[in-house]
Amino acid sequence: MPKFVPVSRQHHSSRSWIRPVNYDFAARDAFCPLAGLEIAAAATSYPIAFMKVAEAYQPIAVLAQSAGTNLYLAPNGTWVPGRYVPSLIRVYPFRLLSAEGKSSMALCVDESSGLVQDGNNGEPFFHPDGQVAPALANIARLLEATARSRLSLEPALASLAAAGLMVPWEQADAPEPSKGGLYRIDERRLRSLDDASFGALRHNNALPLAYAQLLSMSNLDMLAQLAVARTRAGEAASGDTLNQMFGGQVEQVLRFD
Repeated sequence: MPKFVPVSRQHHSSRSWIRPVNYDFAARDAFCPLAGLEIAAAATSYPIAFMKVAEAYQPIAVLAQSAGTNLYLAPNGTWVPGRYVPSLIRVYPFRLLSAEGKSSMALCVDESSGLVQDGNNGEPFFHPDGQVAPALANIARLLEATARSRLSLEPALASLAAAGLMVPWEQADAPEPSKGGLYRIDERRLRSLDDASFGALRHNNALPLAYAQLLSMSNLDMLAQLAVARTRAGEAASGDTLNQMFGGQVEQVLRFD
């Protein structure tokens, strides 16, 4: 169970963190939230859907057909080659989360990740003078940028919902067991919008998001191929199996900047 705590000089000045050597921590992530700045890249790699949180919608990358698994991750912890890795996964074990009792966001680290340690054998959180270390500063900047980008999507998402284009993903190709829990763009309704409604979507920059989601549905075939490969190879499937399917080299170095 993740245990995210705010990064602070009081608790982390004499501690360090280690970069993950693989993506095993995401092995059970069937979905991953997306920020606006990564929608275009994600749309070429994954099916994109929308998840309703309270009364708002959140774009997500669909990583598997079933909950509790990640088809883009081989059992050896490597990622499918040539596929965009969502920023929320790249910055682990860090997150930008709401501080308890406050409206502001705080940089947090997962203390249960096994990547935080006493001493300075890893990446320092802070320099001796109290300044944030460069690697951590890079992560903080990326998280802040994605948070701003996520907020910038809100008018577009609200416009798509107001236009009646957000519909439950209930077709046979919907990921299990999420039928009724995910939403997609209704292409037929989009094509039939009148000029005023279409103009409102354009004004709120909602059209690129709608088209990206529709385009991303072509990646459902990839999910099916990955599921077949996983079944054939069993839980002992290797990165070589995925390389043979998709060509190239499996990405084994995690990047934070």
